[in-house]
Amino acid sequence: MILIGLPAPEHGAQGRGDLMRVQAIPNDARNARELAKAQLRGPAFYLLRPDGHIGLAGRRFDAVALYDYLWHCGVRLVPSQASRATFGGAALAVDTPGVENR
Repeated sequence: MILIGLPAPEHGAQGRGDLMRVQAIPNDARNARELAKAQLRGPAFYLLRPDGHIGLAGRRFDAVALYDYLWHCGVRLVPSQASRATFGGAALAVDTPGVENR
């Protein structure tokens, strides 16, 4: 996932384990110039699929939309240890997962 001008979560805080890598791009003048060249503006997030296409995007990170998207794609987060986390300003009640693919 690419976060533009949004805070990066602490590693493992959103209950995804190694399922997804997060790259946060700070909202500074240099990045703004480079992003403008590609007609990208922040804040925004982009979830890139393994084939390189954008699977999910938005102006503000939406944890529910992310989990709904993963569920729809057949990725199941299997609970092993309950935790509570904050990601992109959204409070999540999530489990530290194992991953089950259907």
